[in-house]
Amino acid sequence: MQMAAPHLMVHAPANPVVVIADDNPDVVEIVTRLLAPLGYRVDAVGSGQEVLNRVEAQAPDLVLLDINMPGPDGLTVCRTLRGRTETASVPIVIISAHDDEAHRLEGIQAGADDFLPKPFASELLTARIESLLLRKNLQDSLENPESVILSLVRAIEAKSPYTQGHSLRVATNSQRVGQFLQLSPAKCQELYIGGILHDIGKIGVHEDIINKPATLTEDEFAAMKRHPLIGTDIILPLKVTQSAIEIVRSHHEKLDGSGYPHGLKGADINVETRIVAVADAFDALTTDRPYRKRLSRRESIDLLDAEADLGVWDRDIIRAFDEALVRRRTKGDADL
Repeated sequence: MQMAAPHLMVHAPANPVVVIADDNPDVVEIVTRLLAPLGYRVDAVGSGQEVLNRVEAQAPDLVLLDINMPGPDGLTVCRTLRGRTETASVPIVIISAHDDEAHRLEGIQAGADDFLPKPFASELLTARIESLLLRKNLQDSLENPESVILSLVRAIEAKSPYTQGHSLRVATNSQRVGQFLQLSPAKCQELYIGGILHDIGKIGVHEDIINKPATLTEDEFAAMKRHPLIGTDIILPLKVTQSAIEIVRSHHEKLDGSGYPHGLKGADINVETRIVAVADAFDALTTDRPYRKRLSRRESIDLLDAEADLGVWDRDIIRAFDEALVRRRTKGDADL
């Protein structure tokens, strides 16, 4: 599945329609104020029957449902929408003041895609909505999954002028290092696919955080650290290998356990993920970023090598990067 540099656009709704069903006007106002500036059209209704009438007239892109409301409750509405062919695939998020295991289980059994307790964090709500809309778009377009993947990658990289081409470089460099290490063709292909997909979860991270020219606050870094899990949720419906999924989920893990999202250590991080993690760090160091200027390839490898002394990276992989991507380039291989 070798992918050349694409010229594609994301085929997502220009102004997604979100129906919110909640009889609390304060919640409706908060959601509307949050989503409208992002290009969403928010249709508010106050009862279960109004939801069904509104959705029957025209299926929205996503539905936010409170459990307790007049008429059919949110769980009943959710089951009804799932039972209709025209609304069976519409993403549904239940938002409820009841944040206990029993209510969550009821929501899942009713067919909800997600369950958010009130009060909810604004960044979490927008990230979940974007993730669900992207997943639906992928499912609707699986006749050409490669184009969809590349379109999503382009959409992510368009958020920042500093990351144009980042995923393609990470994929290409990971594959070259895999070949240098004499991994099987199948493993090298998994490296390429995982490299293309690794940052796909950043579609759920606000541009202001991605482009911030200073140290992130604790809350901003927490939002950034969610992108591997958001990316995992996005690609699970795709026909990709478990190795590619693991790369997306764990490419920010480090051998000493200081990475995220799960703080994995040593042997818990497979070799493909270790390679893509180094490729990601290497590309970040060798390109301009809002918070610093680029380093040379030699300087970048020396810095990664010093961090390998501290147990952050796999030294064998750092050496493979040096041999495959730095020393060969200095010998005149212009294609590297």
